[in-house]
Amino acid sequence: MGCYILRGIEYIALEIAQLALRIPMLILDAAKIAVSVAQVIVDKSRVVLDIAEGALSIAQIGLEAAK
Repeated sequence: MGCYILRGIEYIALEIAQLALRIPMLILDAAKIAVSVAQVIVDKSRVVLDIAEGALSIAQIGLEAAK
């Protein structure tokens, strides 16, 4: 009988330990997703910046031609 009680306590301790490991892993996964989203946003921003720089160059050429 004592073995069953001890085994039950050990099983509960193991479940608690597994839960304690799952929570940080879920937080890490969420952080990885957030970083991936941020990378996509930064990449899109770079494209917009490149387009804006191109438009500025064209506008400067047009301004020089107008002078």
